[in-house]
Amino acid sequence: MTVDERAELRRLRNEVEELRHANAVLKAASAIFAADLRTNSQVVYNPADRQDPLA
Repeated sequence: MTVDERAELRRLRNEVEELRHANAVLKAASAIFAADLRTNSQVVYNPADRQDPLA
C-alpha cells in the first residue's frame, strides 16, 4: 500500500468508528424517547403561532 492509501484507510476507519458511536447514541436516545412516549400517553403539540389556552 502507498502512503496515501494508508492515510485514506486510517481516515475511513476513524470515520467508521465515529459513525458507529453516533449510531449508538441515536439508538439510546430513541429508546429513551420511546419509553417516555409510553409513559406519557397524552402528547400535546402547540405550534408557536397557535397557542391553545386549554392545552
